[in-house]
Amino acid sequence: MLLCMVASFATAAQQRAEIQASEQERRDKTMADVAAAISATVLRHTDFIATLHATVATRPDMTNRQFAEWITESEVFERYPGGAGYGYIQIVPAAQLDDFQQAIRTDPPRLPAGAPAGNLSVVPAGSHSAYCLARLSAAPASSPYAAYPPGFDYCALRRGSGHAPPDGPDDETGAVMATLDARTGLFALLRFVSAPATAPAAIEERHAPPRGFVISAFDARAIIAAGLSSRHDLRVELLYRPHPGAKTPLNSASPIVLAAGGSVPQSAATREFTVDADSTWVVRVTSGSADADRHADMAFWATLGSGLLLSALLAAFMHVLARSRRYALDLVARKTEQLRYQATHDALTGLPNRALILEQVGQALDDCRQPDTAIAVMFLDLDGFKNVNDTFGHAAGDRLLRAVARRVTGVLRDESTVGRLGGDEFVVLLRDARDGRPETVATRIIQAVQEPFILGDDRAYEVRVGTSIGIATGPPGSADELLRDADLALYQAKKAGKGRYVMFAPAVSGHADTPIAR
Repeated sequence: MLLCMVASFATAAQQRAEIQASEQERRDKTMADVAAAISATVLRHTDFIATLHATVATRPDMTNRQFAEWITESEVFERYPGGAGYGYIQIVPAAQLDDFQQAIRTDPPRLPAGAPAGNLSVVPAGSHSAYCLARLSAAPASSPYAAYPPGFDYCALRRGSGHAPPDGPDDETGAVMATLDARTGLFALLRFVSAPATAPAAIEERHAPPRGFVISAFDARAIIAAGLSSRHDLRVELLYRPHPGAKTPLNSASPIVLAAGGSVPQSAATREFTVDADSTWVVRVTSGSADADRHADMAFWATLGSGLLLSALLAAFMHVLARSRRYALDLVARKTEQLRYQATHDALTGLPNRALILEQVGQALDDCRQPDTAIAVMFLDLDGFKNVNDTFGHAAGDRLLRAVARRVTGVLRDESTVGRLGGDEFVVLLRDARDGRPETVATRIIQAVQEPFILGDDRAYEVRVGTSIGIATGPPGSADELLRDADLALYQAKKAGKGRYVMFAPAVSGHADTPIAR
């Protein structure tokens, strides 16, 4: 009893530890899955800004219609969750504002706001040497990016951070981050586009001032919501970490939380996952462990209580089990023997069935591998059995089959076996087939079956049938092959006129010895 109690306590403690470990593994996997989903979306956005940059740089004369068609064909709004809008921002000197306004009237951006009805109004207002204005734009009507007016000055993103207007890129090969609306989680990736040049003669020409920059606006909250899906027990934050010394519109060298989603669980554990190789993007996931600890404690006490109760029940059960064990074993042995007998014997005649006959033939074949030994298999089929069924009914046919089984069994010696395959087909196994014994036994069986059978309970009636026999001697190979040969010989006996036996010969499919008429 004491041993059972100790075992119950140990089991409960082990189960609690396993549940805690399993829950921790599940939490880690869930956190990793969410981070992976968000990371994949962020990487798709960063990859697309490179594609957008290459397209605009190589097609400087692209119109807004062509740009909108290219965006539609790229299916970016369907493929990239959180995508809010895309465009090309041109750096316009103050002296060229009128020319830019005329170009906008001729080729307006494909935005709900459209082209300005009057003079282009720069927002926010102010006098500057250059302005950053949208030349190409595409955004769905529901996107917050679509609400930006055509005259919005994107240079204000840098002026507001204390930087001068972008008269040159901080990093010509990479994208920088800008805040469009921190309250709604609207941010943008910017990448400068240099003025086109053909075969520059000097290295200085390779670093010409930028003519503008491409912009990829995205809703960071939508990206997080898509990654969280239906998980409500996590909090996710998307962080951006500028390169050391980089002058970005965010004007910060420490990680910046772009957006967050989900609730903060109790007893929280936090993990950070880097999105790219240089750790510019980071996904921070927070998951709670209070529920897991509560479940583990509940499982501990439930297991311990169940173990103590089972210990008491076990003591009583062992007492009952000791008395009933012998009875149960005897009952199982009887039932097993009964099932084994039913599985290997014919229910009508009590003779071995096909499975047992094949097993016995196989054993006999193994035993007769020695020289001067042979076995024989006889395949019997009753002649005229169908007439008995048709005339007297199937009950009479069943009585006849039982009577035939008794007569054939009476003809054989103890070392021989007779079995029923089904219907009116029987098989006889002779374990000693030397000196013409199969022919002698077959003759006796034919004569015994030819004798009339008296059937019926209340009113007796006489029935006459015969039998045809196919004989095959072994060992040819396997039990199935030997039975098949005997079946072929039986077919020849039936074909030759019934009421006789035929020995199987490999060269000739059937060879009849002296036939015995029925």
